[in-house]
Amino acid sequence: MMQEAFRIPLEAEFLEEIGVEPVRRDAGDTLELNLSEVTGESLFLTTSETGRSVRIKWGEEKGEWAVDIFREGATCMRIDSQHNRTSILIDFSLGATKGELKLQIFPRVAISDQQLFSQ
Repeated sequence: MMQEAFRIPLEAEFLEEIGVEPVRRDAGDTLELNLSEVTGESLFLTTSETGRSVRIKWGEEKGEWAVDIFREGATCMRIDSQHNRTSILIDFSLGATKGELKLQIFPRVAISDQQLFSQ
């Protein structure tokens, strides 16, 4: 069974929609977004395209993170801007589960994560 590729927006879309230019690392496989400047809070999103993984770290204080989420099985990342809200939505599919991780950036930071068994 072939793994579904992890599709992510073009780098220019992050700059246009969110105001942050992503940084490529590890020969282009890792994409890092430092969202701290646009949110005023410690907020980082890191993805690995070949690893199909996503990590969100939010609320760093004295070297500890209030939220540190790592998920594998990412299939699609997209930017959703509507109704004065901007979010990054990440779809996941791993075995018998499917889900969506939502990182709202504007007007305030909020994170929601839903994962369900699929049939």
